[in-house]
Amino acid sequence: WKASVLESQALLSSDQTVLSHSKKWPQHLAALLASLISMATGTVAGWSSPAIPFLQGNMGTPVSEPITDEQASWIGSIVTLGCLVGAIPAGTLSQMLGRRNFLLVLAVPLIIGWVLIIEGEHNVQLIYLGRFINGLSFGAVTVAVPLYNNEIAEDSVRG
Repeated sequence: WKASVLESQALLSSDQTVLSHSKKWPQHLAALLASLISMATGTVAGWSSPAIPFLQGNMGTPVSEPITDEQASWIGSIVTLGCLVGAIPAGTLSQMLGRRNFLLVLAVPLIIGWVLIIEGEHNVQLIYLGRFINGLSFGAVTVAVPLYNNEIAEDSVRG
């Protein structure tokens, strides 16, 4: 009799563990999907390294007018100014719009920034503007993604 009770408790515990793991799956998936925008902003961080030699005309296919070293420096660094400006209001905006909605909204300036960079082949000021706008999104993402992941995850998943 005691053996069957212990066996029943073990099965119940096993079922609760399986149920517990099945509840965590959607949280992991949501966190992964939210983190995709972080990967997209990673392209913003790494873009200037291979792009600057191309824009300077060192790669055999110069743009309409090669950029100077000073312009290259601005292209590489203006993202950080955008990050600073974008990160400051991100917490408040995330609270107002909701974490998930804010992450969805952040894709818009990221796309606009890339479009400006693509169109900036003949105008370095468009590249500056695109990089700054990408920086705005980058800075806000660094605040918004951890907030969203923290909000959706159970305590046992957070670590």
